[in-house]
Amino acid sequence: MLHVGSDRHFSLSISQELSIKGGPETSVAAVQDTHLLSADFKRAGDDLRLIGVDGKIHVVPGYFKSENLHALRSSDGATLSGEIVAVLAGPAALGRYAAKDAPSPAMQVIGHAVRVEGQVTVLRNGVVVALNNGDVLLKGDVVQTDSAGAAGLVFNDGSAFQIGHGSRLVLSEFKFDLQGSANLEVFDLIQGSLSFASGKIAKSGDMRIGTPIGSAKITGSAGAGEISPDDGSVTLSIFQQNDGLHRATAYDKNGNAIATISSEGGKLELKPTGPTQIAASEQAKTDADRAGELDALNHLLQIKNLTDHNSSTTPAGGGPHGSSSPPGSYSAGSNEPSFEPNGASGANPPANTGLDVAPHPPGGGNGGAGPGGASIPGSPVNDAPVIGAAQTTGAVQEDTALDPHGLLHANGTIAFTDVDLADAHVVSVGFVSSTRAGGLALGTMSAHLTTDTVNGLGGQAAWQYLVDNADVQFLRAGQTIAETYAVAVSDGHGGLASRNVTITITGEEDASVLPVHRRPPRKPVTPPHSTSR
Repeated sequence: MLHVGSDRHFSLSISQELSIKGGPETSVAAVQDTHLLSADFKRAGDDLRLIGVDGKIHVVPGYFKSENLHALRSSDGATLSGEIVAVLAGPAALGRYAAKDAPSPAMQVIGHAVRVEGQVTVLRNGVVVALNNGDVLLKGDVVQTDSAGAAGLVFNDGSAFQIGHGSRLVLSEFKFDLQGSANLEVFDLIQGSLSFASGKIAKSGDMRIGTPIGSAKITGSAGAGEISPDDGSVTLSIFQQNDGLHRATAYDKNGNAIATISSEGGKLELKPTGPTQIAASEQAKTDADRAGELDALNHLLQIKNLTDHNSSTTPAGGGPHGSSSPPGSYSAGSNEPSFEPNGASGANPPANTGLDVAPHPPGGGNGGAGPGGASIPGSPVNDAPVIGAAQTTGAVQEDTALDPHGLLHANGTIAFTDVDLADAHVVSVGFVSSTRAGGLALGTMSAHLTTDTVNGLGGQAAWQYLVDNADVQFLRAGQTIAETYAVAVSDGHGGLASRNVTITITGEEDASVLPVHRRPPRKPVTPPHSTSR
């Protein structure tokens, strides 16, 4: 081990292993003496710096020199791919990765945050920003919660996630086309815990939850995953519901199926026993585990209800007309979970966290949901705001219409309505993309509510874009850069509507500056000395 100073050191060895897909061999960097999963990842030129929770800095020299970034493996067998390491470390400069073949994350809106508690941030293209209710989520984001933070997230296919305390989740891949069959959702849990409910991708494509030692393929279910902070072992479970058997398949890092998880079975524990070895064991669920599943299901149901308003619930005693869904269940697709927790008791109704989730009716009945089923009779349905006329473009030009502070401005408004008459609305903005080299924004956009709805009508939000004129002087005459921002209107109950606003910045010809030639100062003329007689 090489020591650098009294508190900085690194230890590194290189081995050859199979890649995650079992293809040609690729290098793996084995990092010692640090807890890989809880470290903070930073670039320092071509070097990778891992900053431990103890403040020690572990250096992997020359890590970013390689065109194909090495995976990192800890002494306990946890492995992070080069792609994930690059996302965690951020770009080398101006949003670009050092490795030639590693693309920067696509600026693609894939979901929203609907319930944020405590401190929650997003690492986006190397920049840490606070995550608030209603904020957009982009492909490639890393959602991070502190020891008291939690986040409820929903995605475009209807899947929902609850991220637990002290967690990191990488939104690695997301492709969704309602009419397509090649849909893909891959989220990697690096640290902490999560619970999830699958959406349409699990039905029509491939949904996977990755971990540092393996992954789980989800085929229409709700469940949970947790990474032990002690030894990196992973616990996976599928929740029990009253609508049939649900399964998921666990894979190792080489893509080999190693176990099947069932809603009727126990919890699956995956424990690394060597560089590439995993021991899989099943543990029976305790009463505390089942109570935890019920609580997690209720939280997921509430997260779903914050954004889903397609009549997913019905009055007690009957499902939707022509539907095979059990009463009180959610079913957006034949392979999706029903959110009907099994084992609920009339004496212990689900905890109410402020949303309209009804307990069992008096007398111990369950509203026709079946023995032990938790029902949600007559739950109100939240309707999202609807955007009407909207100014979705703006333009500024270098050296033109500056304010007294040297700033360029663009402004616009977005009109909206909301059939839920009592809703009070909040407006937020999220940066989406820029055509500038590196993808970073030159300016900033803000937005605020100018008029709220009255009897559901007349709502209006205003946005303003600002950029410092000094920051656009590098543009040539006629050269343009387009920056896109998502302006979202939230009703405070999970209903959300957004529009992308694109600002075009155009360069202007800078006047030539001619050098000023000054004559050298003339020397004073000294008169000739005269001699007096």
